[in-house]
Amino acid sequence: MGIIRTDALLLKYYDKPLEVCKKLLRYVPFSDEKEMYTYLRMQGMYEPVDRGKESVKELQHKRLWLQLQDEFLSLRQWLSGPDIPVFIFPLYRLFALERKVNKNGIATRKSIFLFGEPDISIEEWKALLTHEYHHVVRIHALEEKENDTLLDSIVMEGLAEYAVYERYGEEVNADWTKLYTKEEAGMMWKKLMRKHHEVKKHTKQHDFLLNGLGFYPSMLGYNVGYHIVQDAVEHTKATTKELLGKSAQDIMDGAVSFCRMRRRFF
Repeated sequence: MGIIRTDALLLKYYDKPLEVCKKLLRYVPFSDEKEMYTYLRMQGMYEPVDRGKESVKELQHKRLWLQLQDEFLSLRQWLSGPDIPVFIFPLYRLFALERKVNKNGIATRKSIFLFGEPDISIEEWKALLTHEYHHVVRIHALEEKENDTLLDSIVMEGLAEYAVYERYGEEVNADWTKLYTKEEAGMMWKKLMRKHHEVKKHTKQHDFLLNGLGFYPSMLGYNVGYHIVQDAVEHTKATTKELLGKSAQDIMDGAVSFCRMRRRFF
């Protein structure tokens, strides 16, 4: 499957996003187009705006769908991952303004959705696809091994963004990888996260710590997870492929200097 040509659907039905979703229901496990659009709107899918089709045409002009199909095939070969559908949509502008982002992605076991503004580079789109596809491959690799805890979540995000780093370098890494230094991440892990590392996914505490909501530092869990993975790679010399099936706790245990840093600074 790979990249689904949503561009053709968008040009035909741009002002009717429910119709766009209806045409895609055969690929995804939503009960109807309303459920699908409601869910995707929360993740950044567009609402119709004036001249919105022009954004789609800009992405077509960049050959985005063709280039990401080539990238998808390359990623599948690199990570030995599954053949799943990938959907590309314009990003909802209010979502972008509220969250101060220009792109977003969501991965499930059987599909990927990518949302972006027309001015982001092809390299950024490829990085986003890499991050989300890594999630899918890790979900398949682990099956039931993970417990869906906060530690599982932050390591999942760290691994996906390290895959971006390994493939493209830090130039296209997400901004949240640079928000805090390793030392700062270590202090925040000790003070804010370590005692809560077993809280379950889909709880308020999990989501606040992972995303840095409320009084927590922005993108807290994402940044800490990235530093944990970086440190584990530095000391174990493992590659992205070698870490795919490792548990979050095994990866945490491999972050040797991260643990030493905690003893040194606390």
